[in-house]
Amino acid sequence: MSPSGLHINKPAVIIIIGLISTVIFWYSYTSKSTTEQVETVSESGNMAVTEAMMKIMKDEPVPKEQTKDAGEGISLVYREVKPEGSKLDVLFLHGQAFEAKTWVSEPVFTLQLLNKVGYRAVALDLPGDKWKSKKPEKMENDVFLAKAITSLGLTKPVIVSPSMSGGFSLPFLFKDPSKVQEKSRGFVPVAPVNTEKYLDQYKSAHIPTMIIYGETDATLGKESLKNLKNLPNVTVIEELKGAGHACYMNSSLEFNKKLVDFLQSLK
Repeated sequence: MSPSGLHINKPAVIIIIGLISTVIFWYSYTSKSTTEQVETVSESGNMAVTEAMMKIMKDEPVPKEQTKDAGEGISLVYREVKPEGSKLDVLFLHGQAFEAKTWVSEPVFTLQLLNKVGYRAVALDLPGDKWKSKKPEKMENDVFLAKAITSLGLTKPVIVSPSMSGGFSLPFLFKDPSKVQEKSRGFVPVAPVNTEKYLDQYKSAHIPTMIIYGETDATLGKESLKNLKNLPNVTVIEELKGAGHACYMNSSLEFNKKLVDFLQSLK
């Protein structure tokens, strides 16, 4: 009995206090705008990409096209987000039917999302008849990519490389596999071309890798998976259900979820 004559059930009181605290926290969290929730969660280092968050990205400012003269006959055209205190650099290349703008447009919005999460990201137009970056005709693709990375001031960027861009990313990373981790902190191949050309080099390339591809991509998706599985540090293999070759277009939400998870796993 308490001095007042009332019996106090201490375990019950503790439970009630705990429930009240939980309700107050939940109300405080859910009363925030979804934008504030994105910022709060990303600051905690535990970003969960949701459909609501992707809708926010649609209203984010679209990163403007920029140009840069990189010297030696190289002209770069790119889009960039550069949040303060960026934890990591990420370089996005593109496939034959796409361009740098793809990564900032509906339904993808990947650069806007990474800006919220706190990663510097650059989407680079590759040189070619259909795109805006330029390089000397005889300059090798891997040399162009190395010079672009240096000119843009990227530090060992994680490279996201779909389809045709494998003709740039794979020679850059794997011509000399012993130096791959000096060039990049991670690799995200999305059914790139030319994976069969570097089979002998993969076993010496200890770069954290997430292989991601569309379930219905029966050609490059399956072939690149078979070859890239020879990399010794493949941390994740993701098949996006119902998605085709350009799986980041067909399943943008799932693609962005997987990408953010992978980036957060890198030290």
